[in-house]
Amino acid sequence: MGVLLIAEVNGGALALDATAKALTAARSLGPVTVLVAGSGVAAAAAEAATMQGVARVLVADDAALGRGLAEPLAALVAVPAVLTAGAMETTNNAALEATKREVLLRRR
Repeated sequence: MGVLLIAEVNGGALALDATAKALTAARSLGPVTVLVAGSGVAAAAAEAATMQGVARVLVADDAALGRGLAEPLAALVAVPAVLTAGAMETTNNAALEATKREVLLRRR
């Protein structure tokens, strides 16, 4: 089973020390996928890809993610979990539904 590690990003830059410590702990659990989310995070994602033990890097670059709020990040992480679990029809959260539609449209 793999591990999803949400990288700490500050102002578009990877918080290397914090992310490296979390990565060290996560590596023992399985292959680590690092999610780099924020606004203007291309350099942070490139840096995350060079870290030892990173199997894959996912990048979510959007202005809504750049404000450091939990809600957009939670919706981003929850959507794949809901889709994977096959529970797409069971959620009643309007914000999550809108996010799921947006993710599905982007996949087409």
